[in-house]
Amino acid sequence: MQAMWQEFAGIAFSGQTPNHILGLAYTKAASQNGIRLNPIQRQGAGYHSSEKTEIFASATSLRKHQSDRFFVEKGMPNSDLFLNSPQVVWQDYFSLLKYQIMTHSDLTQIYQVNEEIANRIKSQIRYVETVDELVDKVATKRYTKARIRRLLTYILINAVESPIPNAIHVLGFTQKGQQHLKSVKKSVDIVTRIGSQTWDSLTQRADSVYQMGNANIAEQTWGRIPFHQSVSQSDL
Repeated sequence: MQAMWQEFAGIAFSGQTPNHILGLAYTKAASQNGIRLNPIQRQGAGYHSSEKTEIFASATSLRKHQSDRFFVEKGMPNSDLFLNSPQVVWQDYFSLLKYQIMTHSDLTQIYQVNEEIANRIKSQIRYVETVDELVDKVATKRYTKARIRRLLTYILINAVESPIPNAIHVLGFTQKGQQHLKSVKKSVDIVTRIGSQTWDSLTQRADSVYQMGNANIAEQTWGRIPFHQSVSQSDL
C-alpha cells in the first residue's frame, strides 16, 4: 500500500510514521464520498516524543511525566480530569492476556492474527513476565512492535471478524446536534442508551475488559446516556 501511494500520489512517508495507514484510509474514503480534506501540520513534539521542552507536548510525554503536575497542566486543557481519573497501563492486563493466550485453542481465529504470529506468541508467553517483554520477543522487522501490541489487544478482548453495527451510538451532542438527531431519527437507527438490547458486542466487551484493569473505572456503556452540552460557541 505504501509503494502504491508513493507511486501514484507522490506521497513519501516512512513505515515508522504513526497512523499513516489510517490517514491514507481516511483519505481514500473521503475521496470516494466527495469530502475535501484540509490537512493540518502537526506542531510541537513528535508522536512518540517523551521530551518536556516542546511548546505542544505529545500524549506519550504527558502520560510518561504524569507525576509532574506543572508540566501536565501546561500541556493540556482540563488537566484535573486527566490527573484525577483512574489510570491503567498494559501491565494491568497481563494476567488476563496470558490466560487468553494459553487457553485459546486457535489464535488464528482472532482478527488479523496469522499462523506465524500465533506460533510466536504461544511459544514466548511462558517465558515473559510483562507485556513489553512479550512484544520484544515476538516483534520482528516484518511485524513491528506497534502491530504486535495491536494484535495483543485483539487477543485480550477476543476480537473476531464481525459486521459493523448498523445503529449509531450517540455519545454526546450540543443543542444544534440535538435538533439534527431529531431530524434524522426516522431514517437512521440511533442508540442513546445501552440496556437490555446489545448495540455492538465487541465494543461492549472491550469496555468491560478495560474496567477490569482498575476497580475505580466507572461503567463505560451500560445505562449511560449521552453527554449534553447545552451551550457552546458552535451553537452561537
